[in-house]
Amino acid sequence: LNCFACLEWLRLEWRPRAAWTDIKFSPDGDNILVATASPVFLVIDAFEGHIKRVLATSHSEKELRTGCDWSPDSKLVLGGSSDGTIHIWNASSGRSAPKLQGHAGAVGTVLCNPKYLSLASTCSSTALWISTNSREA
Repeated sequence: LNCFACLEWLRLEWRPRAAWTDIKFSPDGDNILVATASPVFLVIDAFEGHIKRVLATSHSEKELRTGCDWSPDSKLVLGGSSDGTIHIWNASSGRSAPKLQGHAGAVGTVLCNPKYLSLASTCSSTALWISTNSREA
């Protein structure tokens, strides 16, 4: 039985001004996070296709491939930036949290650990971000 045979294509009515560089479903399955080749990240309703939130960095990335990811509880959105930082936002309110700093170049990949409070990110090197409470989810 092909479980994908019953899927219907949902056309997004929003026309992006920049290429999409990464896309992730939230762990709860309700939303989609999109990184773009501009300083904008989008939170899109996974069932209706409308944009729920536009999240912006303060840097003007031009055609840069940045990565993004969700926290395991779907409450936070993380996105890489050209200035070597990782931006963090509250997914519901869009409120920005303190950035993670430490990369020498643009952050192209961001990946949250699905079980523990840690993440990995890359520029020309890889960084592992581990909380002092990393065994607590």
